[in-house]
Amino acid sequence: MILWFIRHAIAVERSDFAGPDLARPLTAAGRRQAREMFERLARFRAGPTLIFASEAVRAWETADLLSVCYRLNRPVRTPLLNPGCTLKRLGVLLASKAGPAGHVALVGHEPDFSELISRLTADRKQSLKMKKGALAEVELKPGNRGILKLLIPPDVMAS
Repeated sequence: MILWFIRHAIAVERSDFAGPDLARPLTAAGRRQAREMFERLARFRAGPTLIFASEAVRAWETADLLSVCYRLNRPVRTPLLNPGCTLKRLGVLLASKAGPAGHVALVGHEPDFSELISRLTADRKQSLKMKKGALAEVELKPGNRGILKLLIPPDVMAS
């Protein structure tokens, strides 16, 4: 199984938003950043067949842009990818909802994704920090062992 871990794009700062954290949306720059990255990526890289996003508005908006660029069904919102996502939650999500999907995109948050990728690929022996809008591709092997195949910071795909 191929997993794309995508950190949501640039969102309104917590200090500038009066509502609950899960309601914070992307900024105009964040929407533009994500759309440009996914449009470019779709030109040369096969995409996922299924997209899951946390319930946070910023993650959902990022996932929705990915689904448009890859002409997929709307993403599936799940609390399992909300801030605080663990390897156990990820396992539950993949076992119960991903089924036979061979390529799944997960749109969520930091520091969760860096921790998950490190645990899957290097038994926590690698230090990784995903910037807003970054994408990491992990090939998941049996026994939850992963190989980091690709890491794209958002500025690499900027116009």
